Amino acid sequence: WRMSRFSNMAIQSPFASDSLLYVTSGVRGDRNKPIVAIRPGGSGDITPPDSTNTGEFVVWYNRVAGGTYMPTPVLYDGNLYALGDTGIFAQYDPKTGERLYRTRIHERARNFTASPWAYNDRIFALNEEGDTFVIKAGTEFELLGINSLNEFSMATPAISGERLLIRTQSKLYSIRETNTDK
Repeated sequence: WRMSRFSNMAIQSPFASDSLLYVTSGVRGDRNKPIVAIRPGGSGDITPPDSTNTGEFVVWYNRVAGGTYMPTPVLYDGNLYALGDTGIFAQYDPKTGERLYRTRIHERARNFTASPWAYNDRIFALNEEGDTFVIKAGTEFELLGINSLNEFSMATPAISGERLLIRTQSKLYSIRETNTDK
């Protein structure tokens, strides 16, 4: 299958959850920054007609929903979170595409290339300056804190088992929770 009406720049990774494929695209300054949820089984052109945002295989399509340039959105605990490279953070209902909020994370929240990740009812967003913004998961925005590594970072952190791996310009961090009761 194929679908048109995307930005000319698609860098993010498509991802699947609950039998839906989520695709986003967008570049700074482009008003065409779609997010789309697609059901499996399509073939040929599945683009919805111009007058609608749904189709046989398109559950929802939002042309200016806030698709991202570099970071891939994250699905966590029934919510879809999208992080723009300029520090704009939004939460969507992944079944309907309804935006529940959109806000600037913090005045220092700029230059995001790494994708956000989620753990323990929190969404984490690492910017290029090495600041990780910790956001409470849910339908209302709440910034819980900022952790700074004080070093340039562009790579999306990786989760391996019980470890979080973060690469900065000159260091590789391996972080895990320890249980001192053992």
